[in-house]
Amino acid sequence: MRPQKQLKGEMAIKMKFTRLNFKDLLTTVIITATMCFTFLLASPAYAKECRVINTVITSAKVSENTKMGGHVLQHIYGQTPPTKDFSQLDKTLFTNAAQYEGIWNAYRNSTKISNPAKCTKITDSPHNFDVLLTKLPGQPESIEAYQCREVDDDKRCTRYVPTQVTTVNFGFKYQKERNKANQNWVLNTAYPGYSRPSN
Repeated sequence: MRPQKQLKGEMAIKMKFTRLNFKDLLTTVIITATMCFTFLLASPAYAKECRVINTVITSAKVSENTKMGGHVLQHIYGQTPPTKDFSQLDKTLFTNAAQYEGIWNAYRNSTKISNPAKCTKITDSPHNFDVLLTKLPGQPESIEAYQCREVDDDKRCTRYVPTQVTTVNFGFKYQKERNKANQNWVLNTAYPGYSRPSN
């Protein structure tokens, strides 16, 4: 028969071991749950259409895009690019802000796009998405756009060559606002003229 002191010692060891096992089990459950939730967020079923996200809709406004981290103004004739690093030289430009806004709104409301770009918070890679103008309500098969050939000191286009395009590209990105720490999905860029549309 084992002494009482030895029995107490063995019981204490067993209780300590049980507590350690419970702690390890709890840690494993938390890690597994986190992994499952991350996978769920990354899945196509969870992903949200970029064009319906509130911050994307706000950032698509010409007056808001630059301060929210986008560079849409690099591709609109008559607008000043965000910085001199975003020159309009050699870029394809919308002829004016009204043309861009009309096409963006048509994209937002289109029911003919079978797989619109989707955004998730855990994805930091830009989503670039080009679409045929014929998929956008109220838009013709082609529109006039400008190919920029010269710029001024602010990198705004001063000379261009007109061209006809049949597609437009939208780029969405999980982006920091300029001079701020917070990040949101935004319309990072938009421009006319892709020759091989994905839709």
